[in-house]
Amino acid sequence: MTTWKSIREKEGAVAPAQITLSDLIAINSFDTGDRVFPTDSWLAYSALIRTRMRLASDQTVRDIGCGSGAFLHPLVGKETAVCRIVFSVPYIEVCSTAMTSGTVKHAEATDVPFEDDCFDGVVSNSVFRYFPDFGYAEQVIGEISRGIRSDGCVAILDGCDAALEANCEATRRAGICDEGYDRFCGELNHLFYPKEWFERIAADCGRKPEIIDQAFDGYENAAHKYNVLLDSGG
Repeated sequence: MTTWKSIREKEGAVAPAQITLSDLIAINSFDTGDRVFPTDSWLAYSALIRTRMRLASDQTVRDIGCGSGAFLHPLVGKETAVCRIVFSVPYIEVCSTAMTSGTVKHAEATDVPFEDDCFDGVVSNSVFRYFPDFGYAEQVIGEISRGIRSDGCVAILDGCDAALEANCEATRRAGICDEGYDRFCGELNHLFYPKEWFERIAADCGRKPEIIDQAFDGYENAAHKYNVLLDSGG
């Protein structure tokens, strides 16, 4: 049976000796077909989220489900201390090769080996869609809440909008063809989140939610996605 984890392990196991940001983006599956994802758009996106999270150069940030490390790659060299949580083992070598600073840990997102209140920011980019169910997702947010400082900011990015699930699935199917979709994606479901779900979660953990429609030049799936910032409640 094909699973998201088995796919990620194959992707993470294939990496060039000298890794560029463009390589990391491709390994994280943002490139589709013969289209190369524009790195300038990626850099602008990363910079925007960094600004919205108010991350200063002397602060610490953790990436839950970092994959190849593409999202945090632009932060390296800005003195931000980064920690990357990897679900699939092959990505550890990719992350370590691309970014020698910071740390890489192999762990479940629901059980991260860090002390309480030790990060200024936590980001999870294009990961929540792959969780098995809402119960698991809620456990992950509980673990994030444990690790982030009270005045820090959480960014859950590129989530699938439940209100647009039919449109998103139609776009995925059209990009592959019906037969190919059923063969390769039939068992690979995404988890779609109502925006109200994040609003409830934010209230439960005493944080203020800000929901932003995804705006990402060159990203054809942006129309079906949104970002969530869980800021300090003060």
